[in-house]
Amino acid sequence: MKKTILLASGLAIITGVGVLCLRASPPPAIPDPVMGAPSVLPTVIAINRSTVLTITVPIPDSSLIPNSVNLLRLPATGTQPTNLGVMHDDGQYGDAVAGDQIYSLRVTFTEPISGQIRLQVSAPFRGVLRRVLSAPINIAVTSDGTRPLPPDPGPAGS
Repeated sequence: MKKTILLASGLAIITGVGVLCLRASPPPAIPDPVMGAPSVLPTVIAINRSTVLTITVPIPDSSLIPNSVNLLRLPATGTQPTNLGVMHDDGQYGDAVAGDQIYSLRVTFTEPISGQIRLQVSAPFRGVLRRVLSAPINIAVTSDGTRPLPPDPGPAGS
């Protein structure tokens, strides 16, 4: 009588004569996805003034799943990020050159108070279960749209 048994570590075939064990080779290693650091222009905006920001990020990795790179706004509190839109590499919506592997998006902000806007890029890659996140980027929101000065060091700084 012949029986076939499938084992977690491989395939074992039991015959009337003996046992033959076959082991599957491990799958090839998938390299870590490559995403460059995002950048934004301008880096400072004024409160209550509608300002268009252009966010770009280089993603030269061929395992990127196209048309699915998202720009996220990170909240100040522990809530979920907000998806601001899909970034483009097609020469539209702020993208300068189609097909150059630099993804871009133009987004308009009108902030009512001073502080910071924190943005992050999220991208999916073939063979990777979770989306890859970029380092966060910060945009200062000030009363007049200029970079805030550091705190006054007092008499020691004179």
